[in-house]
Amino acid sequence: MDVYLVFHSVLMHVFAAIVILIYVPLSIPVKLFMWALVKPLRKEDLRGKVVLITGASSGIGEDMMYQSRVDAVKFFYRKILKRPIKDPQARKKELTFEQYLKCKPEWITDGSWESMCKYWCCAEYRKKRKLGQGSRYKSDDVAQNRGGSRPLGETQQFLKAKFGPAKATTINTYCCMKAGIKNCDNTGNSGPIPSQRAQQRVDDYNGGLQAAYPDDWQERPFDGKVMYDSTGGMPHGRMAIADGVVKKADIVGAARASNIRPCNSMSYQNLKRRFDETIEINRNLEKDNAVLKKDNAVLKKDNAVLKKNNVVLNRRLNRSDRLIEVLYSKLQMEMPDDEEMEEQDGEEQEDGMEGAALDGSSHASADVHNSMSDQEVV
Repeated sequence: MDVYLVFHSVLMHVFAAIVILIYVPLSIPVKLFMWALVKPLRKEDLRGKVVLITGASSGIGEDMMYQSRVDAVKFFYRKILKRPIKDPQARKKELTFEQYLKCKPEWITDGSWESMCKYWCCAEYRKKRKLGQGSRYKSDDVAQNRGGSRPLGETQQFLKAKFGPAKATTINTYCCMKAGIKNCDNTGNSGPIPSQRAQQRVDDYNGGLQAAYPDDWQERPFDGKVMYDSTGGMPHGRMAIADGVVKKADIVGAARASNIRPCNSMSYQNLKRRFDETIEINRNLEKDNAVLKKDNAVLKKDNAVLKKNNVVLNRRLNRSDRLIEVLYSKLQMEMPDDEEMEEQDGEEQEDGMEGAALDGSSHASADVHNSMSDQEVV
């Protein structure tokens, strides 16, 4: 028994030494060689495996579902009907279940594609599609994309490839989508945005960014928190700008950490601020109006006193006129006219001025005579 245990122990130690000294050193270079050269050339089969798709909360599944139907319609018209069409026409077309099945892309399994085709042909999907189209057509000002069915991420890649990274910013991409890619100028800037709502979102975001970073707000990258604060948060669970590009969890977490939960957009906040300023101005005007009312009351009292004095003066003037008329009648003299009286008054004034001048000259000569006599006395 002891011999068996010794033999077994020796055998195990020899096997462990072989593994440590020979297998491990040789297996590491082989695995590195397989991982670096062989694995990239081998196509991995994902059938029957569970695949984790990151970014599902940002709407990537909905975008893939929408774009897959449009691509299937374009494939059917291009390959089967030999009449190629573009995205604007493909979005309005509908195929049958059998026609959708013929347009399966390579990246999806047969079962998944069949399920998608059944969903596109069911009454529930068609009802939702008509309701969505009807709601867009009813609104006079809708902030919808005008650049086709291309999502924001794909539009950003298109602008980067055509005009460079400087024109592939999130806000410029959003503006290009709302204005239409065909309306961009030669430098990659967006054209005029016809939607007032979309333009208001851009103005609110720029205003919030300028308030947060007054020195370099034009050079700042897209700030999701500023967008969250300036556009009223996520009232419908979606970002007003760049929904699907920024991480909602990070923005909401930062807003909760700073105890900020905006309920209104920046435009409403600006409107409320102007409304408060108007109320304050109105209060000041009311105070000024109260002071003016008091001054007006004092002026009314003064005016009443002046009216009484005017009545008294008019009575005295009338008595004087009647007295003068009685005197002229008793003296049997003709009473002069007003023009004659004015001429006489003017002559009397002139005579008074001449007399005053003569008196002044006589006084001056008397002063000179007195001064000379004083000198003689001295």
